[in-house]
Amino acid sequence: MLAELGDRHRSLRGMRAEYLDFFAGVIALSCIRMNAVLGTGLETRECRRYWRYMRHSLALLGAELGDQAEVSDSCAHFVSCHTGAGPRTKTYLAQLFDAYPEHMLACSKALFPETRRVVAHTLGLGPALPSGWSAA
Repeated sequence: MLAELGDRHRSLRGMRAEYLDFFAGVIALSCIRMNAVLGTGLETRECRRYWRYMRHSLALLGAELGDQAEVSDSCAHFVSCHTGAGPRTKTYLAQLFDAYPEHMLACSKALFPETRRVVAHTLGLGPALPSGWSAA
């Protein structure tokens, strides 16, 4: 079933292995990044086991993940090359901050720096940034 799902994703028009690897990397890194932000970071042994599990699980979809540091660097590079705001981004972000202020505050600290910069810049054009939220 997962292999079939991976085949479907790879057959989507415009899909490239780089995109699949990027999304898989973001999925795998999100738990580690959020735990670090929340101060509940995984111990080294747990983190290695988690990463090994995620690498194998996501490989079933056809994603190829390297080690954690390599994937983090690769995802940050991908984000820096492809992050931007569209005409509706400000509206979508404002809705998210209105509906989930605590979650947005917590997860904003786990964003890649370029994403955080774009969000801060986009929201800074109109409504004030929520307190405790920064572009840094």
